Amino acid sequence: MAKLSALLFLLLGSLFSVGQNPPSLDLYASGDNSFAFAYPDTYDLLEGEGILKRTQGKHAGIPVCDFLTAFACVVYPSDNLEDSSFEAAAFSVNGIPGTTEQNCVKFADQLPRPHGERLAIESVVLNGQLFRYASTTTTTPGQFQSARRYRSFHRGRCYELRIAISLADVAPSLSPAKNVPENKDAERALHSLERVLSSFVFAD
Repeated sequence: MAKLSALLFLLLGSLFSVGQNPPSLDLYASGDNSFAFAYPDTYDLLEGEGILKRTQGKHAGIPVCDFLTAFACVVYPSDNLEDSSFEAAAFSVNGIPGTTEQNCVKFADQLPRPHGERLAIESVVLNGQLFRYASTTTTTPGQFQSARRYRSFHRGRCYELRIAISLADVAPSLSPAKNVPENKDAERALHSLERVLSSFVFAD
């Protein structure tokens, strides 16, 4: 825990100090101290059944956090919204079960692919750890979700860091190529949750 706290302390000043009133932060460390991240204390941190109860949204078909795989989920606050179509947004740390290292990082075929298009998988580095990144969209009647997924195989486990944003009452004809819908609330949520993502560290 001490190592994780020290690593995060070095990151927080630059990540969350934008503006005159930077948010107060909480630190989440996994039960086995394998990873940690920081998040504003006004956001809700969910674990276990709390994920199932709080993140289903108006349409249970596309929750912003997956109860079956998420170790922890941070939900963006839904107050002071400008656009009524914004439904929910969250950052989550997931464990993908039964996945080999090769399948973990070469995961294009495991993700939703609207209209059968080929997903672009890129390499990104977060705090010294290599991740493979892909952006996906999912639609159902009356709901649209965009998700940014970052995967890494660490100490025998496949991790997926995910930022998911859902809108309600969006026309199904909305272009699935848009990573983030043209929505001010969605853009603000993405910007904030990307800072949470950027604070994520493994213990070693």
